[in-house]
Amino acid sequence: MNIKGIVFDLDGTLIDSSKAILDSLFTATEYYNIKTAVKKDESYLFMGKSLTETLKIMIPDADHETIHKVGKYYVKHYYEFCVKDAKLFPGVMETIKTLYDKDIKLAVATAKRSDCAQAELIATGASEYFSVIRGTDEGVISKPNPQMLLEICANFKLKPENVLMVGDTDRDVIFGKNAGCHTCVVSHGNWTKERFVRENIIPDFFLDRFEDLQVI
Repeated sequence: MNIKGIVFDLDGTLIDSSKAILDSLFTATEYYNIKTAVKKDESYLFMGKSLTETLKIMIPDADHETIHKVGKYYVKHYYEFCVKDAKLFPGVMETIKTLYDKDIKLAVATAKRSDCAQAELIATGASEYFSVIRGTDEGVISKPNPQMLLEICANFKLKPENVLMVGDTDRDVIFGKNAGCHTCVVSHGNWTKERFVRENIIPDFFLDRFEDLQVI
């Protein structure tokens, strides 16, 4: 592989945020006294999806207004109580710095809003290493549609075959494959290697140690 650019998913890939996301989601539904169709330990049903998709899984009978107000409360709670405590997974900062020093172009593509992703990366001290931080803002098509990733490749001025997509769920792999990029999955994320194999969604390689990206 002649990799000249790497695009990372955020939550579950760079940032260890699953607990904070779940706490904020269920705090939001509890605030409005809404009973959810799934429990916290069933988060595999929605982690990696956009906020609207997640809430439709959690409260499938909710109307648009309810989805909107719960989503708004979730974002408010996450911003106020979780963003400042965002933590990178072990080995991420060192790897990002090494790749940056090698002139590998770096970006983030997330199901989160861009401003929230930016705030989290600032809190971790890693934002300066990414030339592009893209989220699923209003009007942006979410993963696995490849539009966002193809736009990042164009921003890099690189062909998709020279770009690696790194993530932790099925959507990240399909997202990368749909764009024609190479794909990689981290072992510490929301999907296990066994689940990828069971679902027959196979990346180009699995990454057991994040630091192994440094040798690309």
